[in-house]
Amino acid sequence: MTTLPSFSSIPEKFSERFNPLRNPIIVTNQDGRPEVFMIGEDYKVRHRWLLKPSDDWAESSNWSDWTCMGDDAVAILAVAKNVDGRIEVFGHDPDNYTIKHKWQTTPNGGWSDGWASLGGEYANFKVETNQDGRIELFAISVWGAKLHHNYQTANGGWSGWSSLNEAITLQTLSVGKNADGRIEVFAQNFEDNALWHIWQSEVNSSKWSQWGSLGDVKLTRDKFLDTVAVGQNADGRLEVFIIDENLSVKKSYQTAPNGSWNLWGDVGLKCTSLFIGKNANGCLELFANADDSGAWHKLQKDPNSSWSEWETLGYRLDLLGVGNDKDGNLIVINGYMGSTGPAPFTIELWDVWIPELNRFFRWSIRENRNKC
Repeated sequence: MTTLPSFSSIPEKFSERFNPLRNPIIVTNQDGRPEVFMIGEDYKVRHRWLLKPSDDWAESSNWSDWTCMGDDAVAILAVAKNVDGRIEVFGHDPDNYTIKHKWQTTPNGGWSDGWASLGGEYANFKVETNQDGRIELFAISVWGAKLHHNYQTANGGWSGWSSLNEAITLQTLSVGKNADGRIEVFAQNFEDNALWHIWQSEVNSSKWSQWGSLGDVKLTRDKFLDTVAVGQNADGRLEVFIIDENLSVKKSYQTAPNGSWNLWGDVGLKCTSLFIGKNANGCLELFANADDSGAWHKLQKDPNSSWSEWETLGYRLDLLGVGNDKDGNLIVINGYMGSTGPAPFTIELWDVWIPELNRFFRWSIRENRNKC
């Protein structure tokens, strides 16, 4: 008999909350200004944005203050862009496990009033955009840990949640997009602890393949870690990285755009979390936390090619966010707790990484962490 993951039993409402997953998300507005979204310790979503498209994003004074996006509690966050350039934010409610959203009312503009519910009862979710610009949500159901999806329709509404092949029980979830625009979902199968995948049969389609296994490499069981990272090479081939049961990094990649997958290979580091980004020249870059030696990164030597050796970043990545500016340059932001003053009190510090100098510089200080 299969034992379901622990989130298959819903606690009494308000008696237990998911701890917020606070890693920031970086998205670029239609006019090119990057905007950063994150969840505070109080479960409120905050955002901060570059004031002018031409400003240097590495300079803290060129950004707005952190601003709350309402009083609603959110434990998991995802962000996407609509086909007209408006940003849309999705949140997981820690009290009733529904998915809710709010959106810019005009490109680069203000936001809708309050959070609107999309319903459901889910333990985790991801978001991806179809080739035609429609946003699609993928979520692990609380009851039974199966994959469901909900997508924008042609008239701008939502399809409603529906099952997307319930053949396997899921734990970790990640999403990528193939060279031809077909979405592909990667998930840790709770039954055999391996990585499985499922993909759209056609571009923009509601028809999907069957689940298929990517091999017998076993993933770590800790569902709260960032254990799967998916990137797209410059030629469109997907490349996926996982943390296995021994906390070693493994990778597999498509042998051709939209094609089949090669065997798993070792990446040469033991770590507890993984993040991936893509540089302006098309080279992928991987960031990882190793418990005993802080943060590391490695990048492709050339687009679609082999990888460099791991290099240290000097300290631990606690709340890491990876995105791009309007020119495709990588933006890497890290948040962590610190202290200040003769009678020290805890503050939240945020640093931005400058690749040319291979180090982080101060980007934001939040002394009153519950202030909106």
